[in-house]
Amino acid sequence: MRPLSTPRLFAKSCLAATMGLALTLSAAAPASAVQPHADETGIVTSGDTAKDVLSPGMKKAEGNIAVFVQFKGKGAYEQTQSPAVLANKQAPVNKQAEVQAIKTQVQSQAQAAARQSSSQALYTVHNAARGVVLQGNAAQIRELARRGDVERITPIIAKERQNASSVVDTKTVNTWTRENTGYTGKDVTIAVVDSGVDYTHADFGGPGTAEAYQKAKDMPELPSADSGLIDRNKIAAGVDLVGDSYNASSTNTEQNTPHPDNNPLDCRPDGFGSGGHGTHVAGTAAGYGVNQDGTTFRGDYSKLTAEQLNQMKIGPGTAPEAKILPVRVFGCYGTTHMVIKALDTVLDPNGDGDFSDKANVVNLSLGGEFAPVDDPESYIVNTMARQGVFTVAAAGNANNYNGVGDTYSNSGSPANAAAGLSVANAYGTTQPTDQMKVLAPEQQAGFVNGVYTSSFGYAAASADKLTGEVVKAPASNRYGCEAFSEQDAAQLKGKWVYIDWEDPATGKFPCGSAVRFNHVEAAGGQGVILGSVQERHEVGIAGNATIPGFMLSKSATDKLATAINDGTLRVELNNDYKAQGRTSHSKALDLVSSSARGQHGSDGYIKPDVAAPGAEIVSAAVGGGTKGVAFTGTSMAAPHASGVAALVLQAHQDYSPLCSRPP
Repeated sequence: MRPLSTPRLFAKSCLAATMGLALTLSAAAPASAVQPHADETGIVTSGDTAKDVLSPGMKKAEGNIAVFVQFKGKGAYEQTQSPAVLANKQAPVNKQAEVQAIKTQVQSQAQAAARQSSSQALYTVHNAARGVVLQGNAAQIRELARRGDVERITPIIAKERQNASSVVDTKTVNTWTRENTGYTGKDVTIAVVDSGVDYTHADFGGPGTAEAYQKAKDMPELPSADSGLIDRNKIAAGVDLVGDSYNASSTNTEQNTPHPDNNPLDCRPDGFGSGGHGTHVAGTAAGYGVNQDGTTFRGDYSKLTAEQLNQMKIGPGTAPEAKILPVRVFGCYGTTHMVIKALDTVLDPNGDGDFSDKANVVNLSLGGEFAPVDDPESYIVNTMARQGVFTVAAAGNANNYNGVGDTYSNSGSPANAAAGLSVANAYGTTQPTDQMKVLAPEQQAGFVNGVYTSSFGYAAASADKLTGEVVKAPASNRYGCEAFSEQDAAQLKGKWVYIDWEDPATGKFPCGSAVRFNHVEAAGGQGVILGSVQERHEVGIAGNATIPGFMLSKSATDKLATAINDGTLRVELNNDYKAQGRTSHSKALDLVSSSARGQHGSDGYIKPDVAAPGAEIVSAAVGGGTKGVAFTGTSMAAPHASGVAALVLQAHQDYSPLCSRPP
């Protein structure tokens, strides 16, 4: 599978009248492909293993594994709701008594199945489908296939986070500003099944302080609307299914056993760890946006321009007025077996048997690489499509193979679900860049783009260490590759020194950065400013560990040339200025090499369905208050599509999942 040579907008089928996404992917199915069967929803299935209780993977499974045992009968939502409700033509009807009866029956069946197979019942589901997840010996669990109430037995593959000014690229800014018909996701709920969400962050309307995050972390429940910790108009509900210590891949019973509560706050472990994934994803899908001064954007989205968006500290999510339902399935580290439970929870977040609070869109920025088509999570995604819930999933990455693995056959589950929207990762038209603040001269005050050196510790440095007056190195040592003379050092002492990085004529640089910084430091210089003839360097600049430094972009070098020559330039660096600027991308709209190319058609359908920006996406940083952080991966691409789906559903509330996706 390959991307089209000329990227097309995501504007097919029912979406054609509303908006585009980014790229679509296309390839013909091989002639040997299994002839598919389409059910009444249009979901394609091969059908040749449907009568077999044991999935192919289960037939050969060995040892202690996690398994989804599906019981016969429709899930409670499909069982109790009318076709009009399932087609999103009517609101769900309260059938709590019937739902509770189905739940009780499933729990009884699960207990019996666990006893019969000498397995541990990890959890049951009853809303989307009826079943139990068992942990036990594969051979003993296989014997459950003889039970008359068992529909299907499938092993579960542990799922991982799919990591490796996008609203302009996805054209959603055009949708916000469309006079009288602009859509922002209002009255649509996006479930983010992930590591939780830091709802105290300003991007979600929280107070945006470290103190608020710590206070919320100690709570077992989602804070109340009057707590000052959360905007309940953005985060209406949520649940933590696992707890901080959970890791499905651990052999420690305490760690591989979920410890749920009702506070889905994202985790920020020491050293940052794997935390922040869900917060970042949620911000991309439906964050309000953060102004340059750190306040939550509360203005009119229809009045925003592309230039104003690029000046914000964190741009708004694709559907900035959609609600977010965090369903936490990851601990601070590791993998999860809880995706099926999460999908079941999406239909009834508070578990009261009333489906009126169900989400409209589900974002799954997670998966298992090279997963089988009959993965149970994929089955649930297909089932939920019949129930009117639209699921978007990250296609998967080949980061473990350094971007040169079998990406053309790689498709993570549940991204390989026929009814879900699988999203690949493409470069956007812009990318984040570091910034330096110009304090003087006054007429040039403001921010300029460039790159911070990597060896110096900016986060721990004092403000006076990061502020200085700039003098130009003498022409005889313009690159700083030689030690400065005693006479030169007298002019440089106590100043920040400007030196040219490369020869303007040839673009070649005569020596490395460390030796230059050492020479400046030996001459008494307090910092280094590097001029460049390139707008952006793909390779970072090291410098040294004792003095700060910044490499200017070509445009910044040109802009500040007069001030540098006159000796009037005064600058400030700050760790918070990193990745706060935007610059054009040389690989705009190309597919990122690590992105999975997915299903090739032999199962009756082709994946991924679309591509969206997912490289160096800046979104909310967990525990960061008002700060952003840049992540890359199909995880970052998927929430753009989830946000677009929310815009479509706001405009067309009766659209089914089939109508909300490309054909």
